[in-house]
Amino acid sequence: MLVSIAALGAAVAACDSILGLGNYHDVACDPYTGEGNCDAGTGSFDAFPPPDSTLLDVFEAGVGDCHLDAKDPWIDVQPAAIAEVCRFLHDDPELRFDSLSNESGVDYKAKGVLEVVYHLYSYALRHWIVLKVDAPRDNPTVPSVEGVWKAANWLEREIYDLLGVTFEGHSDLRRLLMPEDWIGHPLRKDFVEPEEYHGISTRRESLLR
Repeated sequence: MLVSIAALGAAVAACDSILGLGNYHDVACDPYTGEGNCDAGTGSFDAFPPPDSTLLDVFEAGVGDCHLDAKDPWIDVQPAAIAEVCRFLHDDPELRFDSLSNESGVDYKAKGVLEVVYHLYSYALRHWIVLKVDAPRDNPTVPSVEGVWKAANWLEREIYDLLGVTFEGHSDLRRLLMPEDWIGHPLRKDFVEPEEYHGISTRRESLLR
């Protein structure tokens, strides 16, 4: 089965001058079902007339580079635009990204950013895309997408807890895994684990000997 992401071509006409509205070929694999040949490569686009409206048309500077030759095609989005971009991708009838499959965070300490990664999928149209937002490590603030997909509630709480990204507009932004009074964010690359927590040692002798 070929994974058709023609509608994705419409969404990512931030690459309009290169791709236009494309039909993605040679990717005979659905990454969510495993159907088809999942070693088929990254594929290519055929050019068609451009769509009536694209992410660039709607959001202009809010949408950055497209990386459609990656294993997981992805689009850069500016932090301030992410909630509205996600609403567009969810509501547009040619795109219908009805599922937030995953939302995660990555600390790129050397670049000085915390990256939030959104994996979107359309059960209705069976296509997918990844969005990435870079927020500065010293003030990582990103609008919540909980209003678009309820699944973002706990996913964003986990990112807030472990990396310290603040999601504006979140209905219940508090730690999910660590205690409320825990100091620091354990998945940051400069995190130093305290030796104890309320008099309880955080050190354990390794059993792997």
